[in-house]
Amino acid sequence: MAKARSGAVKAQTVESAQKSHKSPMRAHRAERNAESLPSTARAGAPHERATKGKTVVFSLIHPGASRVFVAGDWSGWDPLSSPMELGESAGAFRLELHLPPGRHEYKFIVDGAWREDTENPNRVPDGCGGFNSVLRIEV
Repeated sequence: MAKARSGAVKAQTVESAQKSHKSPMRAHRAERNAESLPSTARAGAPHERATKGKTVVFSLIHPGASRVFVAGDWSGWDPLSSPMELGESAGAFRLELHLPPGRHEYKFIVDGAWREDTENPNRVPDGCGGFNSVLRIEV
């Protein structure tokens, strides 16, 4: 088993983790299932938007971290809205979120410091000299 690097981060759909026969806690090693697709985040009636989408697993390996959150456009970038849970392995944080279809930007907040997903090559400038990670959800 390969040793995870400090700060290694990965997000993928639960379905992708199950298809690859890997547990959600090991999602950071599974292939990303975030294809580059056109945005459809606001398509459909309000009820359709609430029920469509996918459950996404966000994982972060960061030994020594005490509090980790994920924030993104779906939460209005609220840094406290989505706390990640510390798993069985030291420094392994995890969170499942249901996200609507479309393009989403996000960052991790580790002990108060905003960090991009270093394992996700899909990113855009954040306007502050860093980057937001980009995740695309298809239905």
